[in-house]
Order: sequence, then C-alpha cells, then structure tokens
Amino acid sequence: MNWRPRRLVGLLWGFGLLAALAWVDYSLLRGAVGAPVSLVLFGRLLVAAAALALTLFVAYSLYGLASLAYRIERNGIIIRWAAGEEVVPMPEIVAVEPLRLGGRRLAGGMGWPGCRFGQGQLEGVGRVQLYATQASRALLIRTRKRSYVITPANVDGFMSDYHTRRLLGPIARWEAGKHVPAVLDPSIRHDRLAAWLGLAGLLVNLGLFGFVSARYPQIAPRIVLSFDPRGLADRVGARAEILLLPGIGLAILLVNDILAALVHRRERVLALLLLCSSLVVQALAWIAAQRLAL
Repeated sequence: MNWRPRRLVGLLWGFGLLAALAWVDYSLLRGAVGAPVSLVLFGRLLVAAAALALTLFVAYSLYGLASLAYRIERNGIIIRWAAGEEVVPMPEIVAVEPLRLGGRRLAGGMGWPGCRFGQGQLEGVGRVQLYATQASRALLIRTRKRSYVITPANVDGFMSDYHTRRLLGPIARWEAGKHVPAVLDPSIRHDRLAAWLGLAGLLVNLGLFGFVSARYPQIAPRIVLSFDPRGLADRVGARAEILLLPGIGLAILLVNDILAALVHRRERVLALLLLCSSLVVQALAWIAAQRLAL
C-alpha cells in the first residue's frame, strides 16, 4: 500500500522559490540583451547560468516532493522520489520506530520548509537518508547498513501496515539501494578522475570567456585573424569573431562530455581521453585568444 506525506507546505514554499528564481533569471537575461561585451556582462551571464542551474534543481526537487510516497510490501519498503526509488528489503530492517530527537541534532540534508531530502546526520545513529516533509511525527527506519527518516501523514496506519506485512514474511529477495534510470546516474559521475577533468575543462573555458570579455573593449574594431607562411596578415575580420574561440571551445567541451558519459561504463579509457582532448582544445583556444587580443 502507498502512504504519502503531508506536502502542502513544502509545495507552496517550493513553488514560491521557483518563481523567485525564474524572476531572477529573467531579470539577468533581460539586462544582458543589447549590453556591450565586457567583464560585467560576463559576470551577469555567469550568475544567470548559475541561477538557471539552481532553478532546474529546485524544479526537479519539487517533482520529487510531489511524487514522494512510501510503499510497503511483504518484501520490503519502497520509497519513491522523483524518477528513482529507494528499496529497503524487509529482512534487513532492524526496526521502524518514531523519531524522538530528545535534544539530539538532525543535521544535513537539502531542501526548504516542508521538504527535506538527501544525506543527513543524526546524533547517536549516524548517517541517515532523508525523505521528510515535517519534523513532527517522523519515523526512523533502521537497517543493518543505513537508516532512513520518513514522514507518512498517517503514522499509525503506516505502522499497522508494516507490522502486518512483516508477519506475512517476504516471498522474494530484493536488492537494497537506490534505483534510478541510467541517464540520471551515469557511471562517470562516480569516477573521481573523470569528474576533475570535466571540472578543469569547464573552469578553463569559463576563464577564457572572462579573459575575452575583459579585453574586448580594448580590442580594435578590425583584427588580424590569420597569417600566411611568411607571417603576413592574410585574413582580417571584426573583433566579434574572437568570441568564436570560447564559444567553439564550449561546444567541443559539451559534446565531448556527453560522449564521455555515454561510453564511460564500457570504455573508461576512451572517456578519459575525450575529457583530456577537451582540455587540449581549451588550451589552444587560450593561445589563439591571447594572440588576437594583443
């Protein structure tokens, strides 16, 4: 049977936060339209990109809150959050009991009033996985390896259902853990070296955007774009063409990162080579930009 939490407060806060972030994005992008290329414009667009990423995160978290449910079966408890499910096999459950803080501190997790999720830390218990909407009448699911904090609206009904199904006993063996679609949990996300290479490529590209933006007002309206074998200028163009360097670098970075994520599960070395090649492209773009910006 599915048991749901009280979500009204969390949904209202979440939609309010989402609306505020959307307004911030709109204001930043509207102010950037028609503005001259400069370091100020780069900073504005960078903040807009960060706000957009936060908006998408809040939107997905809202989806998780709206879909949050706790299903009890003879084989165990399934906690649904967004597109994923947390499976807690019945044989591994040590106890399901009311969460009595009694002065203990429950720290960590993410969210807003009426919505708390992610990894937390409960004094006396250790790490806990949070799928909660309210502090009062929360339940603590304790297993041999980890613990979960949940908040069904009908605590008494949930506990009665749990005890009934536990007495019946499991009819199949479930594998504990979080199950999400592969597209939301690619193997490359758990590769520390790949993560550092991807982050390095992004930071180098952002630095190139910042450098070009800072130098742009001082660059002549017409610049030399290429030279012949004798070192003489053979192509002259508008200074706006210098913006193609970080733009092309970003496009290659995104394509290579996507390809690396797709092939990583089977070909880790190939994925790392793709990420390294992105760094090489960014370095070449930096060299070209420095020459053209002089």
